[in-house]
Amino acid sequence: MIPLIKPELPDMSKWIVYLQSSYDSCHFSNNGPCVSLLENRLGEYLGAEASPLLVANATTGLITAIKALDLTDCEILVPSFTFAATALAITNTGNTPVFVDIDDDLFFSITDAELKITKNTKALIVVHTLGAIPDNEKYERFAEKHGLKLIFDAATTFGLSYQSNKIGMAGDVEVFSFHATKTFGVGEGGLLSSKSSELLDRARSIVNFGFDENSDVSGHGFNGKMSELPAAVGLAMLDELPARFIKRNKIADMYQMKLLGNKKIKIYDTPARQMTVVVFKENKERDFVIKAFAERKIGCKIYYRPLHVHTFFKSNIYLPKTDDAFSKCLSIPMYDSMTESDIDEIVEVLNGVHDE
Repeated sequence: MIPLIKPELPDMSKWIVYLQSSYDSCHFSNNGPCVSLLENRLGEYLGAEASPLLVANATTGLITAIKALDLTDCEILVPSFTFAATALAITNTGNTPVFVDIDDDLFFSITDAELKITKNTKALIVVHTLGAIPDNEKYERFAEKHGLKLIFDAATTFGLSYQSNKIGMAGDVEVFSFHATKTFGVGEGGLLSSKSSELLDRARSIVNFGFDENSDVSGHGFNGKMSELPAAVGLAMLDELPARFIKRNKIADMYQMKLLGNKKIKIYDTPARQMTVVVFKENKERDFVIKAFAERKIGCKIYYRPLHVHTFFKSNIYLPKTDDAFSKCLSIPMYDSMTESDIDEIVEVLNGVHDE
């Protein structure tokens, strides 16, 4: 059996060293030593002027970002081609998601968004689709043109760079996921990063029950903090992250090399390396591969099922490029301990749809 994703956290011996400080101080939550150290190290890693904020998970991070931007009872533009958490963060804050199509590169379509802006549109969320990085400046110009707040759902892409700089400073705020399935995985966790220290200060209050520096509940809040255990894992994971990217980049290179000449499949560039995404020319070819993978017990999954077809978000809107991507994309295995023989077995199936 070859799984789609195999969470591989650092060896326990690596993160227990960090967790010892929590035991020594009997401080296991409420910004203990591991959380404080990880926030500091992540800030240095990102080159951030303002200390980023660790949270319990990325969904909490998106909700917190929306609240910190004071977005209430408004419309927020969001691609339908994304994971459910992106739009659920909008509805969980009392706002309305307005679904936008994607372009050929699978990113948020500004052309379609222009047609859907109303007087009640106050923000947009741009997703780092499947672990790829969009053109940040393009969306920043669009947001500025229309006076909109801009959130980047960068769930999959922690550790990557954009134009030689670590991502995390674009738009008003970026939100990362540290879920176990991510390349930088700690189990459950997330991070908010922003150029604005004021925004991050508001976010810190929100995830701490709305308390201000005087322990007064000065606004709406909840408990969204990260605890010491995942923070300790995160410290060990940060130590290993460069080596992890090297491993996964080698796997991605092998996929590319072994699929050369296959004219019915192209690999969508997802440098986050959470998974490998292939795009088929025809839906029937993808169906053939899914069936063959199932017979060989090879994991795969269709990302994403567009949100506008889910029961909760059901809409009859026409998003042709979203629907086309849904019909042709397939995520195939990617994880640190994959072997070349694993890749060969996967590629054998994929090359079964090779043009003669």
